[in-house]
Amino acid sequence: MSNFHILLKVSNVIVYLWFLSATVYSTVGPNPDGDVIKSHLTYITPAHWINLAWTAVHFLLGGFVIYQWFEPAHDGTVHGVGWHFVISTLLNTLWFRLWNTGHLYLSFIAILFTASSVSFVFYVPLYFANSASPFTPSRQPREAPPRHQLVRPHLHSRSLLNLARLCHRHCH
Repeated sequence: MSNFHILLKVSNVIVYLWFLSATVYSTVGPNPDGDVIKSHLTYITPAHWINLAWTAVHFLLGGFVIYQWFEPAHDGTVHGVGWHFVISTLLNTLWFRLWNTGHLYLSFIAILFTASSVSFVFYVPLYFANSASPFTPSRQPREAPPRHQLVRPHLHSRSLLNLARLCHRHCH
C-alpha cells in the first residue's frame, strides 16, 4: 500500500468523523434540526422522522470506514470510491450548513453536486471493469444486461408510495 493510498484512507476516516460530529452537533447543539425543518417548510421538505435515516447512513458509512482497511476492500476503496467519499461528505456537510443558515438556493446547488459525486461512485464499478477487480477501470465497457434484468423504476416508485402510505398511517 502506497503513501497515497494511506492518505486516502486516513482522509476517509477524518471526513467521516467530521460528518458524524457535524450531524451530532446539529441534533443536540443550540439550533436543533427540528427548528430548522420547521423554518424551511416546502412541498418537498421531508417529515421530521426521516432524520432517523441518518442513523442508518452513519452506521453504514462507519462500516465502510472500518472495512476499507482490510485487504479485500483495497481495490474498491482506492479505484472505485477514490476521493469521492471525501468530496461527497464535505459537500453534504456544506449543503446542511447552507440549508441551516437559510441559503436555500446555494444549498440546492451543493446537494446537486453531492448527488453527482455519489452517483459517480456507483457508475464506475457498474460500467467499467476488468476481470481482476470490479473497481479497476478498463477500456472495455461491460455488455448491457438482458432486458428482464433491468431495473424497473415504476416498481420502485410503487414500493416507495406503499412505504410512504404505511408510514403516514402509523404517524397519524
